Amino acid sequence: MPVFDEDSVIIPKGLYFDKTHTWAFMKKDGYVKIGIDDFLQHITGTITRIEMKTAGEKIKKGDRLLTIIRKGKQLNI
Repeated sequence: MPVFDEDSVIIPKGLYFDKTHTWAFMKKDGYVKIGIDDFLQHITGTITRIEMKTAGEKIKKGDRLLTIIRKGKQLNI
């Protein structure tokens, strides 16, 4: 019997996880809040800069949304 699986976790409606260790939360006002999970945060360490798309710019699944930069090293998400 598994201790932890998809049926044992309660996830709020509107919260979506991706295999790239990112998540998106669709707010009631139409805005989307995005973030990275704990695993990716520990791998990247302290982030020194973030480059994001321009506000209002449309993106599609698979497009680069933002770039995390730490000491000159970049990770496109």
